[in-house]
Amino acid sequence: MKKYFISFVISTLTISVVGQINLTNGLYGFFPFSGNANDSSVTAINGVSSNTTLANGVFGNSNNSFSFNGINSEVNLGSSNRNVVDTVLVSAWVKTNLSGIMFILTKYDFIVDAGYHLNLNNGFVGFSGRNGSGNYINNMSTIKPVNDNKWHHVMGLVAGNTWEVWVDCELALSYTSATTSPSLVNSKPMVIGFNNTNSPSQHYFSGLIDEVRIYNRLLNQSEMSALCKKVQTAGIKDVEKEFDLTIFPNPSNGRFIFSSNFIINKIEIYSCLGELIVTTSENEIDISKFTNGIYYAVISDKSGDLRISKKIIKE
Repeated sequence: MKKYFISFVISTLTISVVGQINLTNGLYGFFPFSGNANDSSVTAINGVSSNTTLANGVFGNSNNSFSFNGINSEVNLGSSNRNVVDTVLVSAWVKTNLSGIMFILTKYDFIVDAGYHLNLNNGFVGFSGRNGSGNYINNMSTIKPVNDNKWHHVMGLVAGNTWEVWVDCELALSYTSATTSPSLVNSKPMVIGFNNTNSPSQHYFSGLIDEVRIYNRLLNQSEMSALCKKVQTAGIKDVEKEFDLTIFPNPSNGRFIFSSNFIINKIEIYSCLGELIVTTSENEIDISKFTNGIYYAVISDKSGDLRISKKIIKE
């Protein structure tokens, strides 16, 4: 029997600490691109998009990601360091089929020898930059390219002297520098979709970007698992070619009806923190008592072999 449920185990030396789940703790930038470039974190510094268009997001919802044209598309997030000093974690979803060098997110200034950028080079993910050492840290992975025109979760993190690259929740590369007092602080704008470092080429991104997060801390194993569950279950989007699933209305004032060509056994609703708030065996849910915002519905069939994740919006 073909199974559509993806199970996984995360193993890492640097952040494998089991703890409580709080995906808003240390979250100083969250851009779900749900129709705009607004910042859903406590920082609330909205982005300014230029020459981007809205597209279907990673969870299949319309107008829930930004399409970048590879020529002049960008989202400017302002010059704030968002409470980042020597530790940062950048998480994003990307979808592209092109090679070459393309930048996903940049906050970098070579003159002050500080900053970081998450980028692609011929489909491979890199997280590079400077931390006050006087040297450029070129941290580029050489495994698992992501330019196959499918959604992939990419992540770069810095913790003091350690720089890591993660692809689809698996550690792809780790590097340790010898800087005595590392710092990532600079006054350059943080931007999504291109390289604003006065380089001869700005390496604009071509493709889709969604669900960009900036943390000033590392995530523990439980938090990583909660974040990756969204990634992994939503990665089953290809299954919907065989199994039809409709949620309407979406957005709504809290009442959602689920329609499918398979028997729905269970629907679980998660908050953006990864907290399970509602479970039902009915094809209709009501979350009107909860605050407006983005939630995630995980729909399972009777066998348990099928799990599809969709983003829903209460407004």
